[in-house]
Amino acid sequence: LGVFYKIMMVIAVMGPLGPMNSFFAASSRILLAMGRKEQLPSKFAKIDEKTGTPKVANVLMAILTIIGPFLGKNMLVPLTNVSSLAFIFACFMASVACLRMRKTEPNLKRPYKVPGGKVGIYAACLTALIIIALLVLPMSPASLNAVEWSIVIIWLLLGMIFMAARKKNVYVGKKEEF
Repeated sequence: LGVFYKIMMVIAVMGPLGPMNSFFAASSRILLAMGRKEQLPSKFAKIDEKTGTPKVANVLMAILTIIGPFLGKNMLVPLTNVSSLAFIFACFMASVACLRMRKTEPNLKRPYKVPGGKVGIYAACLTALIIIALLVLPMSPASLNAVEWSIVIIWLLLGMIFMAARKKNVYVGKKEEF
């Protein structure tokens, strides 16, 4: 029984690392894309030559990850829930963009093959919408509370301020970059 207990403890400790790693990597890539679109400073648009990763975005995500536990449960849980909503929304937008590109750019070279093709993309969109609905609809047990909605509103206002302050000419990019 003692060995089984230790195995279960290792599984319990290691279990959250997979999703955390995915969230970290995806967030860094979102920051990279925002840097390329000039929605963030150009430093975020650079890829490290040695590692092939967005170094500035990774450093920022590492700092935020290290600071997180020191915020305390009363702040960490709302930030996590709001981040989850933002992350799922970004995934939804990426899925919709993927669908749109299938129609507008049918001959574009695609280095990644989506499992299930268009059905897989539609499934990703639907799944993201369901999760967003669970977080947004008040009758859902997972819905955001007043503190979390205030964070969302502040975050949206900050985004609008940054958007208004940035250059009017937005860099769209070349097809080869994406």
